[in-house]
This record gives sequence, C-alpha cells and structure tokens, in this order.
Amino acid sequence: QVMSEEVSLPYPSVTDAEEAIEFVRTLKGAVLAPDTPQSVVSDAVVSLLGRLQSKVVNASLGGGGGSTPPSHPPLSPTRRLLRDVIFALQGVDGDYLMFDVDSESFEFTSEAMKIFPRPTRLLVSRICELGFLYRTCVSFFQRIRVTEREGHSSKTEQSLGEVISSQLREYHKLVASLEAQSRMSAPESRLTLRRVFVWTRDAQADLLFLAEVLAEYTEYMNDGGDDASEIRTPTALLLMLENRRDHGNPRHIWLASELLSVTSKPFIRMTLSWLFEGKLDDPFHEYFIREVPPISSHSGKSTAAIADWGYMWNDQYVLLKGSDIPLLSKGAVDMLLRGGRSLNLVKKIRDIDSAELVTKLLPLHEKARLLFLSEKNPLPYEEVSLGLESIIREVAAIIDSFMLKVFKEHLSFVDHLRNIKNYVLFPPSTTTA
Repeated sequence: QVMSEEVSLPYPSVTDAEEAIEFVRTLKGAVLAPDTPQSVVSDAVVSLLGRLQSKVVNASLGGGGGSTPPSHPPLSPTRRLLRDVIFALQGVDGDYLMFDVDSESFEFTSEAMKIFPRPTRLLVSRICELGFLYRTCVSFFQRIRVTEREGHSSKTEQSLGEVISSQLREYHKLVASLEAQSRMSAPESRLTLRRVFVWTRDAQADLLFLAEVLAEYTEYMNDGGDDASEIRTPTALLLMLENRRDHGNPRHIWLASELLSVTSKPFIRMTLSWLFEGKLDDPFHEYFIREVPPISSHSGKSTAAIADWGYMWNDQYVLLKGSDIPLLSKGAVDMLLRGGRSLNLVKKIRDIDSAELVTKLLPLHEKARLLFLSEKNPLPYEEVSLGLESIIREVAAIIDSFMLKVFKEHLSFVDHLRNIKNYVLFPPSTTTA
C-alpha cells in the first residue's frame, strides 16, 4: 500500500483522507531513501498511523467534529479491546491498555477493569506479554544503532543487531496480518482474542528466547566479575548461545543455531585474518588474542631490546586472561596462536621471502572463506567448529614445515647445535691447551 500510494482505511472526512495520502507519500520517500535508518521509519509508521487511526475512532464515536458524518457505527468495547491488543503488540498504548514501567507490562485502565471479566483480562495479559518482549528487543536494537553511529559498537554486537532486525521484520509481518484480519467483516474470518493468542504463540516463544539472550548478555557485559583483571568481550555471546543449544526444544536449538550462524561471522573473520596473515583485525578489542604494546610491556628497555626475538615470540601476542573461547578447543587455540606468531616472525627476518609461505597458504585461505563466510551456501553451525579446527591443523602443519626449513637453511640452526655439541664435548687435552 505504501509503494502504490493506496489508502484503504475508512476516514470520516476528506481532510483526514488527504492527510493520510500525504503521509503515505512521505513514507514512500523515506522508505526509498537509502540513508534513512529503519528505526526512524518504524517509529514514524507507529506514531502517525496511531494518530490517524485515533482520529477515525474518535470521529466514529461522535467526538471527531468532522464535516462528514461517520460512515461506520461505533466500535463495541470488545472490538476496541482487540484494537488495543494489536497496539500493545507494537508497544503502543491504547484506550484500555497502558504500559506500566514499574511492572513492565500492559495494564488495564480503571474503566476497562469494570467492563471486561477476569478471564478476558487474563487472556489479554498473556497476549500483551509479547508487547513487552517487543519493546525490550527494539530498545536493545536502537541502543546498538546509536553506539554504531558513535563508533563504539563491536562487530559482534553489530551482527547481533542484524539478527534482531531480521526477527523484528518477521514480527512486523505477523502484526500487519493480524491488523488486516481485524478489519474483515465476515464472522467466520473475523479476528478474535483467542485467535490472536494462538497465532502469536510461536512469535512469543521466539522473542522470549531473544529477550533472555539479550538480558544475559547485557548483565554479563555490565558486571565486572569476581576478578577485577578479567576482561569481558562481546564474543562471550557465542558461548551463551552455544549453551542454549543444549536444550530439549527443537525450536530453541534452531533459534540458537540461526543466531550463531550470523553472530559468529566476525569471530571467524578475525580468526582467518590471524591464521593466514598474522594480522589482528580487532578494532574493538573483542578477540581472545591481544597485541601487547612494546613500551608498556618492556618499560625502561631500549629499542634494540624491544626488537629481541624472545619478545616477538613470547610477549608481543598473548592470550587474553580469563577468556572463554568459543568454537575452538585448547589444542586448536595453541596451534592458532603459534601459527600467527610464526607468520609475524617470518616477516621480520630479512633474508626470507614471506610470499612463499603466503602462496602455500592461499588455497586453504580460499577454501576457508568459501566454507565459513559464503552467503550462498553457508556451512551449518554444527559443522563450523570441526571445520575450523581442521583448517587450523592443516595450516599449522604447513607453517611448522616452513619454519623448520627456515631454521635449517636460513638461520643455520643445525650448525649452531653442532658447534655447541663440539664445545661441550671438547676432549680434556684440547680444553687444557
């Protein structure tokens, strides 16, 4: 309707209809504008449609004051309650239902408490739990978008925002279908509260799962933990989702896997960058390997001491203390750390052409990109961990073989060992002489 500029709502006056058409045209321009954030468009839709719809209701109840008499009879309390329920599903207050911040739920007004019996109120309260979950997800999504514009949002959180946006789009489709159903006049197709309750069960389960994950993640990031030196990173979200895959509900397992397939992409990209190039593409400090600044780690040492081989191998790149690492076993982490250190060490040795090693790793690099980062045929998350560890083992074998060649041919490591052996095993007469 937005794209075709059609308005099908019954407006009580020509002025209201013209205003609605003008709004739809404005909205069409906002949708087509590439720079308009989705949250801005969504807020405009909810606000303006709610205002226009309230005009229709007030006019139909005799309070509009329009020049044209109402074309529809006044809504019954049940139909008004159904309309308010649909509003509540979008986190918007109505005539009978208002959101209470203290109880974090939609509550009946005093007038509605006198009109509707207790069973109806209980049914509506259960439906409106979905409205609170929706508000929770939207609030978190908007917070991610604000921090992203300010340049403070990590890559993991940005991918989480994509997942939330996708879930909300599906939810908006459901609400739109319910609203369209509520306008049907045929008794057999008319929307009822019981039908709304049944049709929103799956959506409520999905948003409840998502809201629980968001609450757990927010608490984890805001809590400093028992150890003050422990640094908390956004990649802990992957561990939370992995734990939630151990569930008896197949839908929970599917949801967790869908979330992991998107939110694990930044972690996998950083892992491949370190494994094949020795680079830490980690501007928001969310990876488990950190580069230690030379001056801070070697205070008081000279520049020559900083270039020491021992520092480059042992101290320049370290594992983050107290970090739980998703997807990888301890053995794979050790091979990954050693592989990246070896690549950086090879780059510092002047007589060695590091392009030879990069060329050997190139086929595996392309294979890894196709396996883990392809959008067309993504690897199921259940196979990502095994596939990633397999790639790491293959890369580690190539790097170790290359490093042995470097030690033998370029650094004369075997000759150094032979000289040490000859020195230690000097005959007594030679030593005396």
